[in-house]
Amino acid sequence: MTMPNVDHIKQVLSDELKTDQTIKKLEAVLDFLCKMTDRDITIFYPTKQSEIIPYLKKEINKTLELVK
Repeated sequence: MTMPNVDHIKQVLSDELKTDQTIKKLEAVLDFLCKMTDRDITIFYPTKQSEIIPYLKKEINKTLELVK
């Protein structure tokens, strides 16, 4: 059995942390815009992790269209 490459593990964890931080930032932007436009939404994330950020961006764009 070979030992996992420590640098690779660190990179994967770093990438996951960056993704989580990006998701939290996009959630905050969406929340702010929804409050600003009185848009009442419920978010159901896609099952694939890779689809969450595009989904949030789409919802942000929809909400931006409501800004007067």
